[in-house]
Amino acid sequence: MVRPLRQGQPTGIGPYRLLGQLGAGGMGRVFLGRSPGGRLVAIKLVHDELAADPAFRRRFRHEVAAARRVAGDWTAPVLDSDTEAAVPWVATGYVPGPALAAVVAEHGPLPRPSVWSLLHGLTLALTDIHAHQLVHRDLKPANILITLDGPRVIDFGIVRAANGSSRATRTGSMVGSPGYMAPEQIRGETVTPATDVFALGAVLAYAATGVSPFAPDRPALPTVLYRVVHEEPDLGAEDGPLTGPLRELTVRCLAKAPAERPPLEEIRALAARQVDDERVWLPPHLTAQLGREAAELLALDAPGPRGAGEPTTAAPAGRSRRTLAALAAGAAVALVAGLTLLVNQPWNNGTSPEAGDTTGPAGADPTPTAPAWEGETLTVRLGTWSSPLSFAGPDGEAVGVEPDIARALGEVLGVELEIETVSDYNELVQEVSASGAGDEPVIGLGAFRDTAAKRAELDVAYVDHFHEGLAVLTRGGPPDLTLADLCGQSVVTWDADDILAALEAANAGCDEPFAVATLGTLDEMEYAIGRGEHTAAVIPYATAQHFLNGHPDSPLSMAETQLAVEPHGIMLPANQESLAEALRQALQTLIDDGTHAAILAEWGVPELALTTATINAGD
Repeated sequence: MVRPLRQGQPTGIGPYRLLGQLGAGGMGRVFLGRSPGGRLVAIKLVHDELAADPAFRRRFRHEVAAARRVAGDWTAPVLDSDTEAAVPWVATGYVPGPALAAVVAEHGPLPRPSVWSLLHGLTLALTDIHAHQLVHRDLKPANILITLDGPRVIDFGIVRAANGSSRATRTGSMVGSPGYMAPEQIRGETVTPATDVFALGAVLAYAATGVSPFAPDRPALPTVLYRVVHEEPDLGAEDGPLTGPLRELTVRCLAKAPAERPPLEEIRALAARQVDDERVWLPPHLTAQLGREAAELLALDAPGPRGAGEPTTAAPAGRSRRTLAALAAGAAVALVAGLTLLVNQPWNNGTSPEAGDTTGPAGADPTPTAPAWEGETLTVRLGTWSSPLSFAGPDGEAVGVEPDIARALGEVLGVELEIETVSDYNELVQEVSASGAGDEPVIGLGAFRDTAAKRAELDVAYVDHFHEGLAVLTRGGPPDLTLADLCGQSVVTWDADDILAALEAANAGCDEPFAVATLGTLDEMEYAIGRGEHTAAVIPYATAQHFLNGHPDSPLSMAETQLAVEPHGIMLPANQESLAEALRQALQTLIDDGTHAAILAEWGVPELALTTATINAGD
């Protein structure tokens, strides 16, 4: 999906003229552009605040350098970049093609011939990567683009030398995607090409069955990781869609020990024997859809008169008999011939959490409408007390899920954001509430829980976009632990009214109430539980998950069930109905195009995502 450029957005980056915006997310914005020679490109422009972060710049240089090294037919070639610019950017070739995650979510599992063709293309891509002594480390449905000419592997942000050890891509984040990470990745051991073979097996299972083999029931992250390390994959019934040689190969790829997985050369040879080069590799309805989308892009490629010296046609496409057959499928498909079939990657648009990939609802209109709101600027206050939802980064600027959501909302609404951070909860709430009496409303983001009582007390409204409850952390407790199991013991938490009220309500059901103590940090709570001073810690789920992701050696484990789950979202004055509706529509756009899910996944809490943005949904 390509959105028109809005006032204030750049019209050019480097030598490229911009035609529209493809997406936005935690790392930056991605634009569709055209080179002076007429080629369509996807240009990733990082956020200003990240450009000022030396650690991020090092990561970005690494991503670009790795992608430049791997430039085969089945991967994403870097065409141009400027990693030293004030705002760094990188350009890759563009071709219309949704992620495998989006294709399966909308159309269901791929038919068996398509799965074999997918496998063959992926083995060729991995062969290119491994030939450069690299391991991708994040092969998953969201990083595989489906094109008329075969699959493409993208996103080299965490690619690593084949003999290198694990490295976090963001402080407190896990390297890889749950459900597609190999056991050795989860344990922090050395990665090898066999690590990518494990991910390949998980992708095959997903493409054939429509669900992740270690997360078919979409459980919490700790459960997914435990299953990958200790349990066999769920590949569906023996007589289901994944059967025969394909099932046998998938099982071998998903072996726990790297040495027991088949070498890539063997997989490639097996897949090659199953592929029919004379046949279009995708089902007809999907081939037609890709053709229509390509035709729309061709129209977009010429929004006005061409400049002097610009060519009237783009480079010819295609390199196989399968492509020619696809182009013959219909008039719309034939229009693809004007495109160069390389790779596009809206890095943070359309990606989805890997404990069960999600996209917008099937049949939803992918074309966003600009919500009606008269303001040209929007005052945003970001609380800095709730990592990873919103907290203070190294330079004091707010980072996390909600700051990223705020920026993405500003782009959808076409407004300039005036952002300030606030460290005091009561100060932020009072500013939002008081702004209802003036002409300049203030919105607040900071893990605000939406309840009817708070709306009445503060005279505010909420536009909800995630749900969250409380997590119970113990030292090796059972996964189904609840507060009722802690009666008569000792619980530690923060000095937060919402949490203390929930604990008081739970205590009312105990014959022998549990004691409640407060500490300032999770590190202190972990230490106190380790010394036996308390049985469990009870804190917001996202913060608990963020802590465990960043502390893989922690003795604490999290119970699977969240407690006291409530909708959370943006706080705004109650009398700003038009603004509330504009925010709701903009949030729904971000949900439908995958940006919202991508941001949550980027910060390690995909489980919090909602499929529908709502206003005042809390009881």
